[in-house]
Amino acid sequence: MPRSFQTSFPKTTGIIDCTEMFIQKPKSPTAQSRTYSSYKSHNTFKCLVCITPSGAFSFISDLWGGNTSDRYITEHSGFLDSIKPGDEIMADRGFTIRDLLTDRRATLVIPPFTKKCKWGKGKRLSAADVVKTKSIAKQP
Repeated sequence: MPRSFQTSFPKTTGIIDCTEMFIQKPKSPTAQSRTYSSYKSHNTFKCLVCITPSGAFSFISDLWGGNTSDRYITEHSGFLDSIKPGDEIMADRGFTIRDLLTDRRATLVIPPFTKKCKWGKGKRLSAADVVKTKSIAKQP
């Protein structure tokens, strides 16, 4: 495990995300519906991927239709079978799986995300969230 992870996230065993691949629009309306990704505005297949802090793939799910939620894939792909008590899994805010990990006595780490700024245009992180994000991203 890289030293940067050992210091800040010694229990992190995996970093997960779903990735989507564009596909040709199916002829069947049912297949179109199952593969249409609102996020990508296109028909896609998606899969759940987990990498270790050292960069090795530790899990790749089967393909699912693009309209399948990250939570559903996490719950039904077999990924949770590899979770051990004390594990720490890093994911983005789209993964509403804290309860699934808590049931296995594991924890979820999600980097902070921006909120609308009260003044001016754009979005800003709070000072505490900037520190937390830098810790997760390991930016100097």
